[in-house]
Amino acid sequence: MGAKLGQNFLVDPNILRKIMTLTAPSATETVVEVGCGSGIMTRALWEGAKQLYVVEIDATCILNTKQNLGIIDLAASSVGLYLSRHAQRQSALHEHAPRPDVAETDRASAADAKGIQRAKPFEIPDPISAKPRLDPVFIHGDVLDVGFRAVDARDRPFRIIANIPYYISAKFMALCAAYKHQITDITLMLQWEFAKKLVSKPGESGYTPLAIFAQMHFDIRLDFQVSRHCFRPAPKVDSAIVTLKPKAIPDDLVSDDGFFLFVKAVFWGRRKPLKSALHKSPYWTVKAGYATHPIWDILGSTRAEVLSREQLLDTYRQVLPYLERVLAFKPREVFDLE
Repeated sequence: MGAKLGQNFLVDPNILRKIMTLTAPSATETVVEVGCGSGIMTRALWEGAKQLYVVEIDATCILNTKQNLGIIDLAASSVGLYLSRHAQRQSALHEHAPRPDVAETDRASAADAKGIQRAKPFEIPDPISAKPRLDPVFIHGDVLDVGFRAVDARDRPFRIIANIPYYISAKFMALCAAYKHQITDITLMLQWEFAKKLVSKPGESGYTPLAIFAQMHFDIRLDFQVSRHCFRPAPKVDSAIVTLKPKAIPDDLVSDDGFFLFVKAVFWGRRKPLKSALHKSPYWTVKAGYATHPIWDILGSTRAEVLSREQLLDTYRQVLPYLERVLAFKPREVFDLE
């Protein structure tokens, strides 16, 4: 289950308490949990939020979590199978049993008339009906495929709390950016090195298109480090809890995704001057007649990895009239060059 899908389940209750203190979901909020594992965090989120959605790719994790929450899916459990067969046997016995005579029926009616309490048939208690809060909504599927459409159709805005497999971290960030106008905030359990990339600054080794894209869409805070020993199975590296709050991008980029393709281009030739990277990039080409334009001399020997997001955006606006695209941009592809 876990190893096959790259899952590492949180088992340390102290880390759970820190996460719940950090997020503190309220009874008026909708929360989406991505990756429920065995349900250790699901229960805490369910107790705090108004409505909880759980997106999980592993059907076994969903079943285990439902059972741990006391939500018994009779149709899918061995208990349900037993009760179904028991009911069939009882029905068969009843069909072949002798019918009561009139005297027995009369005695039963007389007992009712005198107020004598008769034994009631055994009823299976319903653990859900006793809960005043809304039941969690489980969505079985890969979050990269199903997205948050089911949540978007009913509840907005919503918060996201996720412990995702490390190998989908970058694509998950792009998915969240696509839904950010409906998201209040996001709390992620990420690989420690990946988390540090998200908050990297110009000139640092982790400053890549990933960092620029993420920081353009979100205010990012690295909250605390989580030891690898807090998971089962234990991963090879430590993790981190990161909080992201959506923010608006510049107006001229709302309908123009070319800037992120430009970022990929100038980082494509890492440690190369902007001029050289742009001229050799597979993403853009210089328009005919502008290969020797003075604009390229202005760029000089500047390298992309030392420029801030604002400086890169200014540069993009300056050189855009002299460039044309070669390849189309897909949001998730911005993370190909981490």
